[in-house]
Amino acid sequence: MSDPHIPTRGPVPPTASPRRPRIPLVWLVPVVALAIAGFLAWRSFSEEGKLVTLTFETANGLTAGVTQVRHKSVALGTVRDIRLSQDMSHVIVHVRMARDATPILTDHAQFWVVRPRLSAGYVQGLETLVSGAYIDVDPGPPGGKAQTSFKGLEAPPSIRSDEPGHTYILTADRVGGIGPGSPVLYRDVNVGEVLSYDVDGDDKPAVLHVFVRAPFDQYVHTNSRFWKAAGVTINYGAQGLHLELESLQAALSGGLTFDTPREALSAPAAGDNATFTLFADHEQAIESGYRLRVPLLAYFQSSVAGLGPGSPVDLFGLDIGRVTAVTPQIAPDRPQVQVAIEIEPERAFPDAATSWRDPVQVLQRLVAGGLRAELSTRNFITGQEAVSLEFVPGAAAATIGREGDAIIVPSQPGGAAGLVDAVSAVAAQLSQVPFGQIAGNLNQLLANANQTLGSPDMRTAIRSLSATLQDLQKLVRQTNSGLTPALNRLPAISEQLQQAMTHANNLLAGAGSSYGTNSDFHRDLEQLMEQASDAARSVRMLADFLNRHPEALVRGRASESRP
Repeated sequence: MSDPHIPTRGPVPPTASPRRPRIPLVWLVPVVALAIAGFLAWRSFSEEGKLVTLTFETANGLTAGVTQVRHKSVALGTVRDIRLSQDMSHVIVHVRMARDATPILTDHAQFWVVRPRLSAGYVQGLETLVSGAYIDVDPGPPGGKAQTSFKGLEAPPSIRSDEPGHTYILTADRVGGIGPGSPVLYRDVNVGEVLSYDVDGDDKPAVLHVFVRAPFDQYVHTNSRFWKAAGVTINYGAQGLHLELESLQAALSGGLTFDTPREALSAPAAGDNATFTLFADHEQAIESGYRLRVPLLAYFQSSVAGLGPGSPVDLFGLDIGRVTAVTPQIAPDRPQVQVAIEIEPERAFPDAATSWRDPVQVLQRLVAGGLRAELSTRNFITGQEAVSLEFVPGAAAATIGREGDAIIVPSQPGGAAGLVDAVSAVAAQLSQVPFGQIAGNLNQLLANANQTLGSPDMRTAIRSLSATLQDLQKLVRQTNSGLTPALNRLPAISEQLQQAMTHANNLLAGAGSSYGTNSDFHRDLEQLMEQASDAARSVRMLADFLNRHPEALVRGRASESRP
């Protein structure tokens, strides 16, 4: 029931709501894609760096849109396109670098293509067999000028700018088998490598640039010595055949090694681009440490085959120098060969720095003591000769001379030539022996002896001697048959005499008790016993003598003094 006080309303009409435009959801897709594309474009533009132009001899292994530029295995850019130069002498590669790589694009940077490389000294780039070739970059030291055009290297650089160490310069007459990449060894440890070498003219030495890594560069002092590492060394000496393999890499591609003498370790460490001499071998490097060198001359009038510059000079078997020149001097009156040698007294005389201040005086004293230069054969198979300084006992008096700066020392034949001369001298003496006359005299002596032995007087004497020997044999047989029974009875006689002496002693003892020791009978009996004892002793001595000297029965007893 409704309240009469509340007015009655009619039906309320519906209220009309405003219309909203409807956007199809399908339009959201291109909007989002456009936003993403814009973001990627902005990001690519913001991260994109400079466009770099590289030139190489060949594009082997490079692919546009694929090949990357890397540094320490981090991608810094991608190759955009590759084209030939107008003269077709090289290729031009455009690389879009990342913005982060902009600071390294200076004139100090270096680019090269990393490919598989195999050489006698090293193997590189094997990983590119799987991943493909790429372009590597070395930024170089900081502080360079900005640059976007580079000439690429055809081979990787030997050292990187961020590798600590020092570079040194070596000078040598010949490079030999050494080249870029050859190792530098220190006590058989690979501590560096050869960077490059330059040869400028015939009259200038070759220059090699080598790099030694840290911390081994601190072992290079100003007095260090560099020499070529042979790799394989074969020596044949008193200890037999000696084969030494220093380094396989050095044997394949050549190499260098260095060391510092103990007395030079106090010298300061060498700095960058310090210059050293490169010696041919270790022996020459050691010789360079000897400061005192004395030039000598020796003259020989025999063959010097096997002797030449570089042949050793020894004293008591120790090498103390080298032959510097061999010059024949052909003169009608005195043909000879001049051998110039250079000795290093410090090798044999520890105090040479002070004792050899006057080499002329020292050598004069040595020559007065018998010092002579002679040729000696080092190897009879190869015929290698050497000059030996020997002290000859009883050598004739000699003096030294001077010829320019060289000191002339007396010489004498030696070696194979000296042996030939000695044999020749013996042959000359033998040729003076009258062998023909000696043979004639010997034949005459034999003929006279044959005539004498065959004469009738000799035959008669021989027959007489034979008859005498037969008579002597008969006498010996008769003596043996006659004396043998007597000799055989001597031991029995001696035994019987001994028994008689025993009974006589018993009788003497009984007589002493009966007649007393002072009676005449007792004294006569003692005298009889002494005579019987002497007789028994004489029989024993006779039997013993005849047993030892039965010939005494024929010749009698020899007169000799006996004790």
